[in-house]
Amino acid sequence: MIVRYPRELRDDPQRIADHVLVPTMDGAQVPLGELATVVVRKGAPSIRTENALLSAYIYVDTRERDIGRYVRAAQQAVAESVKFPPGTYATWSGQFEYMQRAAAKMRIVVPVTLALIFLLLYLNFRRVTESLIVMLSVPFALVGGVWLMWALDYNLSVAVAVGFIALAGVAAETGVVMLIYLDHALEARAAQRQAEGRALDARGPARGHHRRRGRRACARR
Repeated sequence: MIVRYPRELRDDPQRIADHVLVPTMDGAQVPLGELATVVVRKGAPSIRTENALLSAYIYVDTRERDIGRYVRAAQQAVAESVKFPPGTYATWSGQFEYMQRAAAKMRIVVPVTLALIFLLLYLNFRRVTESLIVMLSVPFALVGGVWLMWALDYNLSVAVAVGFIALAGVAAETGVVMLIYLDHALEARAAQRQAEGRALDARGPARGHHRRRGRRACARR
């Protein structure tokens, strides 16, 4: 409950004790100072209830490091320096709580997402080797994202984690495009070699051309 007295009484607790009247059961009014001691003490700016318990909120904002590392350091400092009276305890909420919930969900979402990506790749290529080649591009893309975060001095957050998931999808998509391009190029080269009556090997056309010229020169001799 919040009680707000007139402005002329707020500056002096003794005025509140002398001028604020409290009605009694028989209808009389007595000054508040005769029933209680009015003093000024430091306390919580507001008192709320949560889970049927009185609670006070302390808002903290930091930009020097991410929320996770800051809260871990703050929890250690509070545990070492602050002694709470019986029945009182501290909990850490806000963005840190949201990050914990998101991290718990990502422990399930990320493996399931990677498994689905691998399944879709296998259904597309019908070969485990090419599917694994595409999946190997994902860690390298994530390493580049970590380097970029370090270079730009960004802190880890829920939004950054979601961005890494999107980055993994883009990396897999790029790998699929490159593999399809290489497969089409290999098929075109194989068709060209078959039309020329030669087998497909690792030797380039320039070497084969010089070899043919050498054979013709020997025939002329």
